[in-house]
Amino acid sequence: MMEEWKPIEGTDGKYEVSNFGHVRTNSQRPGLLTLTKQKSGYRYAMIEIDGKQCNRRVHRLVAQHFLPNPDNMKEVNHKDGNKDNNHVSNLEWCTHSHNVKHSFDMGLNKPHQWTPEERKHLSERNKQYAISHGYQPKPHRTMAEYQAERRAKAEEQRKAKALMPKPSRKKGWKWSDEARQRASQRQTGKPHPRKSGTKGWKWSEEARQRARERLKGKPFN
Repeated sequence: MMEEWKPIEGTDGKYEVSNFGHVRTNSQRPGLLTLTKQKSGYRYAMIEIDGKQCNRRVHRLVAQHFLPNPDNMKEVNHKDGNKDNNHVSNLEWCTHSHNVKHSFDMGLNKPHQWTPEERKHLSERNKQYAISHGYQPKPHRTMAEYQAERRAKAEEQRKAKALMPKPSRKKGWKWSDEARQRASQRQTGKPHPRKSGTKGWKWSEEARQRARERLKGKPFN
């Protein structure tokens, strides 16, 4: 394959790219440009586009000028995984998911293995971030403290349930003395007539007096 050159779009013919992955300038000092390597491993060239100095990745320049892209894909993949090999035969247009999958298949990317020190540092950093944003982290509890707290809550629920009225099949609700007293104080603050299973309502003298005053239309306390 012969090396072919094409002018880079937007440079007014000042810069050209070849299908071999080279970039040259046709300005006052013509010649090949030095391709700088990024931390990510890609090579890029500094060229002037529309009067502005720009950094452009070489593999994308080669793909844009020598590879058709009918599906309008966004990324360019190196088939052999070598980012220094920007020959047109080593490039292809692809989707982001295909590009990531290919990098794992080629062994370029590997899942990060967290060390205990890294996990501890990440936990402390997340805690400081939560505090700075108004979140209060819960204090650390041991398993014994957690189980003791659960037992205390269960005991409170058991005591509260014991004070509730229990249904009876024959006589209806069966109230404990403490529950009856609490209900009476909550409703009127005074004794309330009690219902007997065989004799009906059992009125206290104070409740009878209040009922008579209510029937006569007199105010009562």
